[in-house]
Amino acid sequence: MVGLGEGENFLASDVSAFVEHTRRAVALGQDQVVTITPEGISVTDFDGNVVHPEEFTVDWDASAAEKAVGRASWRKKFLNSQKPWPTPLRGRITPEGHIDMPELVDVVANTAINRVVFIACGTAAYAAMLGAYAMEKWAKIPASVELSHEFRYRDAVIDQHTLVVSVSQSGETMDTLMAVRHAAEAGATTVSICNTQGATIPRESSATLYTHAGPEVAVASTKAFSAQVVATYLLALAFGEARGTLSAAERAELAEALLAAPEQMAEMVQTGERIHELAHWMADTHSVLYLESTRRLPDCIGRGTET
Repeated sequence: MVGLGEGENFLASDVSAFVEHTRRAVALGQDQVVTITPEGISVTDFDGNVVHPEEFTVDWDASAAEKAVGRASWRKKFLNSQKPWPTPLRGRITPEGHIDMPELVDVVANTAINRVVFIACGTAAYAAMLGAYAMEKWAKIPASVELSHEFRYRDAVIDQHTLVVSVSQSGETMDTLMAVRHAAEAGATTVSICNTQGATIPRESSATLYTHAGPEVAVASTKAFSAQVVATYLLALAFGEARGTLSAAERAELAEALLAAPEQMAEMVQTGERIHELAHWMADTHSVLYLESTRRLPDCIGRGTET
């Protein structure tokens, strides 16, 4: 990333390194060279051809990348500020319960898509699993999850009727990037769910749904994961609406449940004392069995006290 300042410019692997000085930035592509001076920057490829990368504005300030006073860890800071959960929702659900995602209109309207493959690594893969569940339940499209580092090597059957959805917080995960390129070469439509503006994976995808969760510094993903889950749900809802597999009443119920989730998450986090008690009680446990409520998913995500 290159930060564009006044009388100064910056080079870093992530915008959080220079966001306190400037929010203007450009992302460098593969095999590009940047020359930086106090007056400006110039970008060329390896053959010396001038490149004009698109400038973007970082949509969060430096305080988001600083650990607040009194916080024991980044994880606790993020857990206590799960505001990023609704950011992918902002402006995406109309008062009538319609899903409004202009950047994905062409993808959602593509009736030739008959299969969805989510690709991701680590925590993002768990968000993808929820997305695949929602895609089949709400849009009735067969969906699966593939680990990015295995996707290219097992001769996955994909073609122009396949939608490949990559999930990555940074948008620079190399295994996921290579998987996206492999899918594109096979003729698949590619959609990126990403948290980082200007990253490589969004640039090389057919369309992108940004989560706008802000910087994720904690090693254990918190708000980035929450935002990824919401984004995958929105994608599934959009397909469900476009294909008529969800009634207006069902869509409204799901939308209401999603919009109610941030307040419920805040309430959950506030029960910290009880959570610490349970953690100490379970610390020596060797195995855990999770039982899911038999109620429908809208109830689980909206009023999931039993799950």
